Amino acid sequence: MLKQRFLTGIILAPLVLAAIFLLPSTGFLLFIGGVIALGAWEWARMSGLTSVVGQISFSVVLVTILAGLYWMLPPSILPLLLGGLILGWLLAFLLVVSYPNSSVYWKPIAVRLAMGCWVLGTFWLSLVLLESMNVNLTSTDHALTFRGASVLSILLIIWSADTGAYFSGKALGKRKLAPKVSPGKSWEGVVGGLIASGVTATLLHYSLGSTLKIADTGLLLVILAVLFITALSVLGDLFESMFKRQSGFKDSSQLLPGHGGILDRIDSLTAAVPVFVICLWASV
Repeated sequence: MLKQRFLTGIILAPLVLAAIFLLPSTGFLLFIGGVIALGAWEWARMSGLTSVVGQISFSVVLVTILAGLYWMLPPSILPLLLGGLILGWLLAFLLVVSYPNSSVYWKPIAVRLAMGCWVLGTFWLSLVLLESMNVNLTSTDHALTFRGASVLSILLIIWSADTGAYFSGKALGKRKLAPKVSPGKSWEGVVGGLIASGVTATLLHYSLGSTLKIADTGLLLVILAVLFITALSVLGDLFESMFKRQSGFKDSSQLLPGHGGILDRIDSLTAAVPVFVICLWASV
C-alpha cells in the first residue's frame, strides 16, 4: 500500500503542479473540468447508480451544465452566486451532526445526485472565480501568478492541518469528533490541525502576502480566516465520509492506487476552497 501511494504520488504531483503553475487560463479550467468529471462519476457510483451508462451520463451532464454556466454568467455575478452556494455547508453541518438519523432525508438517489451537483458545482465555480481574479491581478512580469500562489497556499494550509491533526490525534486523541461518521477523528486532532494551519497562515502572510494581495490585511484577521477555513475542511472530509459510510464505500473509487479516488483527495478542498476564494476576493 505504501509503495502504491508513493508511486502514485510521484506520478501525480508533477502533473498537478504543472497544471497549477504552467497551464494558461483555458488549460487550467479544462484540467479542473476533468477533475470534476471524474469526481462526478465517483459520486454517481456512491449515489446508487449501478449502470455505467448512468454514471457517465451524470458526469457528462454536470460538466456540460457547469461549462454552460461558465459561458453564460457574467464574472461580476460569480462572487454573489458562490456566496449563496457556500451557505449550503450550514445544512451539510446539520446532516453530519445528526447522522444517521439525517440519512432518511437524502436516501433517494435523486437527492444524492443533487448533493453531488452542489458540492462539485460550488468547487468548480470557486476555481472559475479564482482564475478570473488571476487574469485580472497577475502582471505579465510577475514571477508567480495569483493562481499559483493561491492554490499553493490553500494546499499548504490543508496539508499542514492534516499533518497536525494526524500526529496530535495519534498522540493525544481521546475525545471522538464524530464517531458515527468517522471513528478515527478526534477533537485533539482537530486542535492540532488548527494550530498547524495557523502557523502556516503566518508564514504565508509574510512570504506570499503581496502576491495574494493580502499584505495590508492584519495578520490576526488572516489567521482567523484560515482557522475558519480549516474547520470547514474538516466538515468537507466528514461530509464525504458520511456519504461513503451510508453507501457502503470505503473509498470513492480506485482511480488513484494507494490513495483511493478523486473525491478522497479533494473532500476537504471542496469545502475549504470556496471560502478561501471568497476571502481573497473580499480582500482585493
